[in-house]
Amino acid sequence: MHSKFRKSARAMVVIAAIATLAAACGDDSGSSSSATTAANTSGGASTTAGGAATTAGGTATTTANPLGTPNKATGSPVKIGYITEGLSANVDNTGEKLAAEATFKYANDYLGGLGGHVIDPVVCESKLDPALGVDCANQMVQEKVAAVVIASLGVINVVAPPLQQAGIPVFGWQVVSPVSSNKESGFIMSNALTAFILPAAVAQQQKLTKFSTLVTDTPGATGPAKTIGVALMKGAGVTQADVVAIPAGTPDFGPQVQAEIAKGTQGFHLIGDPTFCTAAFRAINAAKFTGTVTAIAQCLNDSTIKAIGSGLKGVQVGYPGTQDPADPDVQLGTAVIAKYGDPSKSTMSNSNDLGGFAVVANFMQLMKGITGDITPAALITKGKTSPEVPQILGAGGTLKCDGTKIPILPAECANALVAAELGADGKPLKFVPVDPTALLANVKLG
Repeated sequence: MHSKFRKSARAMVVIAAIATLAAACGDDSGSSSSATTAANTSGGASTTAGGAATTAGGTATTTANPLGTPNKATGSPVKIGYITEGLSANVDNTGEKLAAEATFKYANDYLGGLGGHVIDPVVCESKLDPALGVDCANQMVQEKVAAVVIASLGVINVVAPPLQQAGIPVFGWQVVSPVSSNKESGFIMSNALTAFILPAAVAQQQKLTKFSTLVTDTPGATGPAKTIGVALMKGAGVTQADVVAIPAGTPDFGPQVQAEIAKGTQGFHLIGDPTFCTAAFRAINAAKFTGTVTAIAQCLNDSTIKAIGSGLKGVQVGYPGTQDPADPDVQLGTAVIAKYGDPSKSTMSNSNDLGGFAVVANFMQLMKGITGDITPAALITKGKTSPEVPQILGAGGTLKCDGTKIPILPAECANALVAAELGADGKPLKFVPVDPTALLANVKLG
């Protein structure tokens, strides 16, 4: 990538400045455990869902078996819905679905299921089609699931309303409106603003005033980009915060990129799947753009890295959860996929696949200790009254669903995120925990 922050040392300065700006701290040793401890504002230990791996006082320890001690569920089955994009002409989230299904199996065998009950997943694929998304929501209502779990979903705007009307809670990972604004039955277990906080923080640190977001043209992505994303950019001092929606499957982004460069943009931020982002990176490189480039983690997979190669060097990426192989939660996810999934199709180094593990594992974190009948109302009550617990893959972050984590989004249970810059091989050099509290303090919607 033709970026003025191309060299690793300079790019790391940017990440460090972001962490300082956002009231987080970490060291420069490359030690995941040290950074995790520094960012853990609760000052407590971080324990994974399986209880097998613990980070405490800056020391990471793992048992011989990351899965922990078996604790098989034996109670009557309870249906939990899982809605995913799955496989379609424009997106392939098969790995995410497989990772989620593997984690449900792990929960039944090692976490005692849901309050002792065997979890019976009801899985539906929306295929990025609004009509199929509505069908999935209706299926969940008809199947009388106790809750719906969603890692990410481009058609969340049509999926959420039927579930909300039926009183079925939604537990999400990287989903925003209308779940994140639903204080009655919405629970977001990562920082749903990760896609927007990192570029705003970068723009603020670099004192940029013109920044362009290239986003896949689906309501679930463009809506938040034009509202929350622009609000964060404005709060960071960006006066020209353009949002350019491009339909999925568009082969050449050259005209859109050239138009933004002609308007004087100083940075591009990318929100889309690997196919979308590959086209965006190609157009930005072809234009010989020398400004700043940021992206969401879902932009990247092996195909992106193969296609763009060293052109990704210096790109700044925001992650809802750490992908550091040394992190105990990443090791747990890897073990879960190895035992119950398909490592050839799912990997914890792929943000989409990781989301399948993360959303189910964090759902189980919130549900620890639940007793009695497993009903939608019971899960809502448990989610809202759960004590603050470690966030799986949160690098020291915690979950607390009382509306205080991100006040403008009352369903948010977390505010931590992780930042990294890419090296010449297109892979993250170091994951740095970021607390965005300071950046969010003065942001208002509307």
